[in-house]
Amino acid sequence: MPPAIYYADKKPVLIDKNASLLTATRYLLNNNRYHAVLVEDGNKLAGVLSIRDVAKALFIIGEEAVELIEAGYLAKTLENPAYFYATKDVIYITENENFENALEIMVKNNIGSLPIVNSERTVIGVLEEKQVIKAMPIYTKKPMCEYASWELILIEEEDEILEAIGLMVTNNIRRVVITSEDGEPIGMTTLNILIDYLTSPSSLDKLLKGDESPLSKPVKKVMLKPWIRDCSYSLREIASLLTFDPLGAVLVKDNDKYGIITERDLLRALRDSFSS
Repeated sequence: MPPAIYYADKKPVLIDKNASLLTATRYLLNNNRYHAVLVEDGNKLAGVLSIRDVAKALFIIGEEAVELIEAGYLAKTLENPAYFYATKDVIYITENENFENALEIMVKNNIGSLPIVNSERTVIGVLEEKQVIKAMPIYTKKPMCEYASWELILIEEEDEILEAIGLMVTNNIRRVVITSEDGEPIGMTTLNILIDYLTSPSSLDKLLKGDESPLSKPVKKVMLKPWIRDCSYSLREIASLLTFDPLGAVLVKDNDKYGIITERDLLRALRDSFSS
């Protein structure tokens, strides 16, 4: 069994913990990542900032309510150090941890990013879902639909972007399925896509002036069409699709029923392949 570092990003872009939240957010969006590793004092591990942390910092008050914070406070939040909003008690592994144990840690703790450190707690790599699923063609032979989720979190295409953000944050998910008025799935969007739209120069300029119109746009404005596959496809084929797909998920159709399979589901499948 190879060490976990074999599948990790060995030259991760690390962010100083005192960098602004806006700087860290732009890193996440530019690299289509859901997590940024924050460091201090010569790349020593300090925290992990997720795109969900960003959404909560900018737009969420509590776990049940969603609203745009006041314009002046929004500017201040974006200027604050990213470390304010990050997870400080980070789960990590050392450089000698094997791949199977690293997978077990990620699945058990339901995390998609696992920093790898040396004896001095300096970050030398990061194991991300997209790197992990590259191992799928080598190891797993499990059927795809065994790992699909069939209870979808749905939002209609005319619902507001702000509602989509709230739906994802309160349900602890990173993407949501968008339906037509008759309930047929027609697309998906992710927190990355939504935050990218809202922090674009034109949208951010309005938000900083207290104009909340970007948040009231229909979610179909930021919708992407996902791959749709039936249960005849293997996990290996799905992994190949998701390695480069910005949605990080595929819609699954079984007769008239729709489901979804994500990068996180592939982690579980890969872990189970080792277990068996």
